[in-house]
Amino acid sequence: MTMQTSLSDFKIAFMRGGRVWLASGDGTQPGALTSELRFKADRPLAWSPEGTRLLYVSHSETGWDIWGYNTLAKQHTNLTKTPSGGSRSPAWSPNGQQIAYVRDNPEGLYLMNSDGRNQRSITGQAHRDTPPAWSPDGKRLVYTVLEGSRGLFIIDATGRSGRSLAPDGDQPQWEPRGRRVLYLSRGDLLLVDATSGKRERLNLGGRKAVAMSWSPDGKRIAFLSHADTKSKLFVLRLEDSRLWEPFEFTDPIADDKPAWSPDGRWIACISGESGKESIYVIRSEGRESRRIATDGARFPAWQPKRG
Repeated sequence: MTMQTSLSDFKIAFMRGGRVWLASGDGTQPGALTSELRFKADRPLAWSPEGTRLLYVSHSETGWDIWGYNTLAKQHTNLTKTPSGGSRSPAWSPNGQQIAYVRDNPEGLYLMNSDGRNQRSITGQAHRDTPPAWSPDGKRLVYTVLEGSRGLFIIDATGRSGRSLAPDGDQPQWEPRGRRVLYLSRGDLLLVDATSGKRERLNLGGRKAVAMSWSPDGKRIAFLSHADTKSKLFVLRLEDSRLWEPFEFTDPIADDKPAWSPDGRWIACISGESGKESIYVIRSEGRESRRIATDGARFPAWQPKRG
């Protein structure tokens, strides 16, 4: 039997005003985890699979660096210490032992141990603001190239057997069971088989997507669509192509990808309805919603359930 959970059972991290914050899933008990970052940098956050370590990006005197925050030790660590240029767009391996990221100089896709050691390049050219995507078994990575040979590329985590996966692709995300990759191409959502390369365009009812995200069970896809002066959050159920609209915003919402709660019952996304970005949490199969963070809050990241 699956135990029912409430929003207060979860934690959600987010960026606001150049700081990293952590609050309960219902928005109560917010607290800043960092002081104001250099340049008030607001960039996406990434939780480790076990939910005790959080990655964020901060600018130093020499460039961007990836930092880790240990929620148990309450300790911050500069993991990359980049000598020039910058490191950004981190993504945890499924076992939490490695971090993939993109570096500016020398440019490329890199790997490092979770403590920042053993930094190494596995391929050149990768889009610096799009995190690479790990396959669920941790053996392969899909990454985005937006210059020259554009599109999505797939490579073994060892740095061998790299090849093109799809043209004109962006925002790659692996299917939780590990067979296909979801990606965005000129407003369309497509699935590509990681082995055969066979592609399938999803039916969005004539709508164009700007950001998307798999549900934890891999059976649904949440996506954002803009039309006129409004924005809508949609959920597509893959087994029968059923499409429903949990919520509509009167103002365009930020293109941050929707963030599913660990139990798949809620979706966090951003709205500018209050004049500044706010985080709304919306029930995935209904119109219930609540605003949990205001005053420019962005990039919500649900903490994975521990234990």
